[in-house]
Amino acid sequence: MKLLLLFSTLFLLLNSTFGQVDKKLKKLLYFQVEQLEATDNYKNVPGGDLIYYPSSTKKGDTTGVSNKGEFLMFHDDIVSKNGELFKLFRLNWVTNSEYEFFVKWVLDSTMLEKIYLNNNPTGNDEIDEYTIGEMLIHPDVYYDEANDQLQEFDPSQPLINRELFPLSWTMKGIRDNQSIPLISDLYLAPKERFNKNKDWDERKLFYAESRGEDAILITPDRDVWALQSEHPFDIYYNFANYYSKGGGTDYEPVVGVLGTQMEAFLDFRTKRLQKELDEKGFNYIVHLSLPTIEEIALGDTTDCDCDMIYQLPETDMTEQWQITNEEYWEFMRSVQDSIILEAIYLNSDPTGNGEIPQEDLAQLLLYPGIYFDEVNLTWTEFDPGQPNFNRELFPFDRNINWKKFIEPRQFLPLISQYFQDSLNVVDAKGNINYKDFKPRSFIYTYSWQDLKRRAQVGELKWDEASQQYLTTDSWKGRDLAMDRSNLPENKNGVRRHSDLSKFFVKETVFLYPSANCALCNINCIHDHGIEKKSTCGKCDQGWEKNIKPYDFWSNPEALVTGLTYDQALAYYNWRHQDKAWVQKRNARFLDELVPTEEQFKKVQAGESIILEKQELDYPNPLFRYVIHFYPKG
Repeated sequence: MKLLLLFSTLFLLLNSTFGQVDKKLKKLLYFQVEQLEATDNYKNVPGGDLIYYPSSTKKGDTTGVSNKGEFLMFHDDIVSKNGELFKLFRLNWVTNSEYEFFVKWVLDSTMLEKIYLNNNPTGNDEIDEYTIGEMLIHPDVYYDEANDQLQEFDPSQPLINRELFPLSWTMKGIRDNQSIPLISDLYLAPKERFNKNKDWDERKLFYAESRGEDAILITPDRDVWALQSEHPFDIYYNFANYYSKGGGTDYEPVVGVLGTQMEAFLDFRTKRLQKELDEKGFNYIVHLSLPTIEEIALGDTTDCDCDMIYQLPETDMTEQWQITNEEYWEFMRSVQDSIILEAIYLNSDPTGNGEIPQEDLAQLLLYPGIYFDEVNLTWTEFDPGQPNFNRELFPFDRNINWKKFIEPRQFLPLISQYFQDSLNVVDAKGNINYKDFKPRSFIYTYSWQDLKRRAQVGELKWDEASQQYLTTDSWKGRDLAMDRSNLPENKNGVRRHSDLSKFFVKETVFLYPSANCALCNINCIHDHGIEKKSTCGKCDQGWEKNIKPYDFWSNPEALVTGLTYDQALAYYNWRHQDKAWVQKRNARFLDELVPTEEQFKKVQAGESIILEKQELDYPNPLFRYVIHFYPKG
């Protein structure tokens, strides 16, 4: 954590003319600035042709204002300040890296506060009060103002101590088995974890020190790019997935941030800059604010990297999108392995003999010896006697050679149903005859997140009883205000979904070439009505009878024929999960870009597909800021 705190003080060369400003001040900044004359007549509300952003939680309030391309100062408390000495206008945009540092700081702070509270849900391994006390920066003896006397630090009163002393950002002597239960509720609930990924719940990250306002949910709307998406894994979908999460865009402008969240960020940056100035002996008080229209007009952006478009290079997608016989067979083999493993693990022996011991089944999983049970809030030893429960928690070990400890007499009755010749599942050497798998048995199920639907605010209707805007169609919009409270005075205007799992879309596709059948997903069911579930799928009538044997092996480098678009999407989904393949590519936006149905038909027919250079408009205005300097005292 100390490294994280020191990161913001890295000194980079500043290309700007400061005039009479102390040159030592340059070393505290790592972006381009321009010095502007002092001003004492700031307007409370800007004028001109502006866009106002209404709050989605409080009637008649706004969350910011912009001049189309950039957010402006609005209702900032700087209007009541006088005595400005000078100001520095930051010319380039606040970046993903900077804002994510803020988000990470809030996450770390939240974790530390929860650990310090030490409300141990497990009932064991509680952290002793002395160790908790050492999480604070405290003297051994301090002056107690309330009782007008010197007081020895007492670790037995943690709440009083926390009011007096700051956290030290260290956890000496605190073990993982003690801290993990204390922060477990900061993760997404199990049912909201996409593909079971244990990610942080960003709806719980609040900045509570912003100029006396209520705590503000500070995570950006990462889905905002997806509003322009036309189909899953197109360029806008991928931007929503990766733009603010690395993906080579650390130094691109942050997007999806409301004016209230910008104020929280600027308050955070003000405090950090003030601390650095004080430590280095500068006799200034600083205040960071969004710029005014007048300040923007005075800024010289000739040499500034502050474009309002994102440029994608021309890219040849032919090789990436084409699917050869060898590649598609590799996909089908992987699916076979999954189907076989699942069948063996279910251990439903129709013969009534040869049952596989649960200890052997457990070896098929990747599991720790002891794990934290989030349901019962206890540290639990892995129990092979609960196979169904364990399968929900742990993935298969894809590298295990299960035939070393599971005999043919045990696994053959479990998997023979998937083969055309049940007597020819394995050869004399015990190798599985994968080429004899039934065409209908190649079934692949995968999930994707409907980011476009998740990004839509939907129609909002004011509800007098709850004093907040409610979404009229939760299928297409945010259904809950995830501010600290639902009180009318809460001005944050941030809305989040209460259940992310309803945006998980499951696809089930029959993979064999010429098998034209994909089951209806939840979007299809919603659009057609649940009573039409049987007719809104994509299965040709009599599709099984139309399947013809396919030779993947004679000409492995040839392009596979007879694939439907749904089968291609299933293949791309499987390949994008291969980290080794992704690491060989250029950027995540293009790595996981999938063709349209028309592009797929062309590329699989042997045509080349060249994506022209694109200039993408950012999905919402960007922001930068002004540093105002005042004399101390």
